[in-house]
Amino acid sequence: MSSTTMNDLNEEAQVSYGDRPSRAWLRSEHQFVLLKAQVGAIRPDDVVVAQEILADAIRLERQVHAGHGEGEARQDLKLRGICFDPRHTSLVMHIELLHDKQAQAALAEEEICTAFSHAQHHYGGQFGMVSVVMTTEKQHAAYHDPLSDHFYEDVRRVLDW
Repeated sequence: MSSTTMNDLNEEAQVSYGDRPSRAWLRSEHQFVLLKAQVGAIRPDDVVVAQEILADAIRLERQVHAGHGEGEARQDLKLRGICFDPRHTSLVMHIELLHDKQAQAALAEEEICTAFSHAQHHYGGQFGMVSVVMTTEKQHAAYHDPLSDHFYEDVRRVLDW
């Protein structure tokens, strides 16, 4: 997958900062991404890289949505978090594919990793690793929303958020 920009997708993303310089979040219409710097603060270059990764995630999610037939359970691919480590010029992307337990996942974990494999030395020249979580659950449950807080619990723990 070649790098896509937010403009290519007619999407907008805003970055917000909290009370700690090492943390921020990036929001688009259908994505909410936690950002963390291992050392120091989230830098402007980190935000640019996060937007590139988010654009690629949105593009891949749109491909997943396009592959669904009428009446099939929806599947969502969400970029949950990115951890930047400037000391080692690396980053870790935390991606989740949610699908109904009655349906087979549209993508395998390996396919998601492969879709972001160009991350190695691509996103801002940083070495990128991909952590994928495959979540199956009943999507017709009243609490199901791919941006619900409970979907961020694991990535918050991993990022020490």
